[in-house]
Amino acid sequence: RVALSCRSGLEQVLADELRERWQPAIIAAQRVDIEHSGSLRELLAARTALDVALVVPLEPSPARSAAPEHRIADALARHDCIAALAAWTEGTPRFRVSWTSGGHRRALSWALAAALRARTSALVNDSRAARWTLRAPPDARGELLLAPRFDEDPRFAYRRAEVPAASHPTIAAALARLGGVQRDEVVWDPFVGSGLELVERARLGPAREIWGSDL
Repeated sequence: RVALSCRSGLEQVLADELRERWQPAIIAAQRVDIEHSGSLRELLAARTALDVALVVPLEPSPARSAAPEHRIADALARHDCIAALAAWTEGTPRFRVSWTSGGHRRALSWALAAALRARTSALVNDSRAARWTLRAPPDARGELLLAPRFDEDPRFAYRRAEVPAASHPTIAAALARLGGVQRDEVVWDPFVGSGLELVERARLGPAREIWGSDL
């Protein structure tokens, strides 16, 4: 299972985009889940998503005294989790921990690293060379999310620089989708700024003309 996040209010737009290929389910505000067995590149077709993350369920503790770091380490060391990470990673998967509440929790992070090291060497807690971010509840209840980290988002590689007051690319993609596509239409953005909306509209399909104007 894969969780895709989005800006608040865009859950339905993201679900509609994903429906072209998957069967999405809106799980909560800013989150849509799908079942996916393909590549990470295929998921990057979702231009209205902020990021994607593998969902790793946490098993209910068989003993109330089981420490959170051990329950999290057990989930990460499962074969299906390691296999999924290995399929999307070159070399050994390395991750940094982002606790979902309570700040850095350095003592818990150290305890988790030690607990995981005792179970497997196929996955390493290494914040300096991390290609993944682990979002974990400190009480080990619910689920873990493992999100790949990109130095640059390949979906929006056409951007050359940050422009003040520009739309976020995923919002530009959402606006283009909400505007709809007609083959013979003339598209005009009167406040074109950095041009994100027009680029995203052009990616959706042909138009007779595309114009942008600004100061």
